Amino acid sequence: MVDAALPSTARLLYATGARRGLYVRFFLRALLGVLLAVALGVAVTNLAERDPQPNLLLNFALLLAIVFGLWFAIRLAMQLVRIFTRRSVTVYLYDKGLLWSEKGHTVKHRWAEVVRFREGARALRLFGRPLIEWGAHILTMEDGSEYRFSPYLGDAEAFAQYVRPYAAHITSLRMGKALRQEQPVKLSDKLVIYPGGVAVRRIEVPWAELRVTVNDAFSQIILRRVRLGARPKQLAKMPVHSLDNAGGFVEIARPQIESFSQRLE
Repeated sequence: MVDAALPSTARLLYATGARRGLYVRFFLRALLGVLLAVALGVAVTNLAERDPQPNLLLNFALLLAIVFGLWFAIRLAMQLVRIFTRRSVTVYLYDKGLLWSEKGHTVKHRWAEVVRFREGARALRLFGRPLIEWGAHILTMEDGSEYRFSPYLGDAEAFAQYVRPYAAHITSLRMGKALRQEQPVKLSDKLVIYPGGVAVRRIEVPWAELRVTVNDAFSQIILRRVRLGARPKQLAKMPVHSLDNAGGFVEIARPQIESFSQRLE
């Protein structure tokens, strides 16, 4: 953790956050909606009792009261849970590092302190807009501190896009140092990096035979094996959310593949 302020030349890239007081406001709005729906239901019921004849308008109004009552009741329960489970957090991303403020305490970290970045936030999207979001991006620093960026704090996709280049660069350097010291680097139970190659689902593949590609959304890494006289074989399609330091792996894999391939020529 950096106690001093980030350099004055630091450029702000992204700022976001959430306040618990906002959920209190949403809770009160939902409560008002429930009360209005109940009042409408009671009023319609009283009118129906005075006039026993079937009335389509009253029936429609009662149905409307029930539907809106249930909708606001669900919203009421959701906001009540959020009041007690969600935190007031402010996040600033700079080109030099990040600033994280929570519970009145602000900490600052330089990107060089990142040891792990797991892009775990996911979303089900329609026309590019998230319908359902879950998971969290996790940043772990040298001092052991961990920061979880959940979608309720802001645009999780934007957060990942800003953090990824910095985290990928520094974690690739850390991986390179470990490999030079003949130490393996575990990215997941299914992917481990070694000085001479990788183990994909316990299948050892030399760097010279490995090919790594990433889809446009950076949500999936495809690993293939290429050998002379044989057709390329797909080894795995690995979701980025299942890997630690996925960006760092891609950044170090490509020069490793090129270097080992040149040695064979």
